[in-house]
Amino acid sequence: MAQAITDILGQLRGGYALHEASKRLDEAVRAVRATGKKGSVTLTIDIMPDKTDDRIIKMQPSVKAKIPEKGFSEGIFFVAPDGRLTKEDPAQLELLEERQREGVRSIAAGEKALSEVGRG
Repeated sequence: MAQAITDILGQLRGGYALHEASKRLDEAVRAVRATGKKGSVTLTIDIMPDKTDDRIIKMQPSVKAKIPEKGFSEGIFFVAPDGRLTKEDPAQLELLEERQREGVRSIAAGEKALSEVGRG
């Protein structure tokens, strides 16, 4: 009867490969649930004959995982005339400043400020 692979992995290097594969599987499952993207865990066991004794084989385990990552949403920035990045459109700021200057001139000419319209 064949031995269970989990028994072999439990004995191989103190069970480290089995522990690592279990840990990576848990990590992949959590990431798949969080991102909705595909992930994978691959356990490979290279099996080699011993060059001096044909009764001995060597096993080299390796664990690889593809853990999906949650991407970042893109951000939009404007480039100011001086080269700085800003979240506010410099052209809109210029328009706002121009309108505020015009508003100051209108108030100076006797018109009410917009914040005072309708107040008695």
